[in-house]
Amino acid sequence: MNSVRFLWLLLWVLLAHYSGGVAQSFSEKEVRIKTNGGYLYGSYCLPSQVSQTPIALIIAGSGPTDRNGNNILAGENNALKMLAVALAEHKIATLRFDKRGLGKSAKMLTDESKLTFDQMVWDAEACLKWMKKQKIHNRVWVIGHSEGSLIGMLAAHRSQADGFVSLAGPGQRASNLLRTQLAQQPETIRDEAYRILDSLDKGVQVTTISTILNPLFRTSVQPYLISWFAYDPCEEIRRLNIPVLVIQGDADLQVKVWDGERLSLCNLNSKLSVISNLNHVLKELDNKVNMGENISTYGDPQKPISSRLISEIVNIIKP
Repeated sequence: MNSVRFLWLLLWVLLAHYSGGVAQSFSEKEVRIKTNGGYLYGSYCLPSQVSQTPIALIIAGSGPTDRNGNNILAGENNALKMLAVALAEHKIATLRFDKRGLGKSAKMLTDESKLTFDQMVWDAEACLKWMKKQKIHNRVWVIGHSEGSLIGMLAAHRSQADGFVSLAGPGQRASNLLRTQLAQQPETIRDEAYRILDSLDKGVQVTTISTILNPLFRTSVQPYLISWFAYDPCEEIRRLNIPVLVIQGDADLQVKVWDGERLSLCNLNSKLSVISNLNHVLKELDNKVNMGENISTYGDPQKPISSRLISEIVNIIKP
């Protein structure tokens, strides 16, 4: 090899290394997806130099959680962004999106009282329709995290997806999950919350709410809660006649192993994976009984997500 050629090759290697690798394994671009009432904005993560690859829709969890898994109340953890990158490195494309009212999709929601759970499902269906139009993908999967698990079940069934993955998905109605989470509150708070939940379960809104419970049950969010409480995840996952993977961590502070077990029992063809030390934001802890460590991961964008979780997902999407 002559010296000029050698120097050019060395320069190319150094530049490639500096940019993150000799050959970047994926690309990511912003996309706009038409849905009822406007456009959703998301990130389309595509493996490099691959055709006929599977693609998965990643649906974020409850509350103000964006496409990357970051929540303005809990912190920045980048869990869903890390998941997209990890799947791309295994030749699996993904689409993740900002829910209406959040991030670049903020203009989609100007009146919280008009939002329903069904609209969230319709948005997921719109994303799946967009994904199916990308002809380079041979199979379409849905990955739903937390509340996104139930949204994903409904969307996967209605849109005839090829497979479904539940990440930390509740195995009970959301109203029952809230009862469980509120059980340790002082008696006066717990009893009021239970009365409100009983009313919302019946589809009846509540007008008198204490100051401490107003952020959770404010009147503007009650239409959403009523529509959400109407669905039983067990009934919905039972409808899926496609490959189903249920992943649950035993260090999850919000959703318990019992929830994952119930989901799996409701679909006897599903696979259940309980991952030790995995918490709600998909990160493994050194000590699952260390509450401080657990909570700190919600706001730690540098801590990687679980490699065991990635392996489980890759193994079912790419058998």
